[in-house]
Amino acid sequence: MPLKTPQQYLDSLHDNRTVYYRGERVPDVTTHPVISKAAKHACVDYEMAEDPETRSLAVVE
Repeated sequence: MPLKTPQQYLDSLHDNRTVYYRGERVPDVTTHPVISKAAKHACVDYEMAEDPETRSLAVVE
């Protein structure tokens, strides 16, 4: 099974999950001013997997 791209990972977060931040429901974790930073940070792993220079650090084949 191929790895997701960074965009596919972000798109996968649009699955109607229930997330609350400081007592308020977050409708979209990819656009929330605080939580989106964590989602974008997770994309770094997918970016490393796509980059031939860093792939060996992120992928076990």
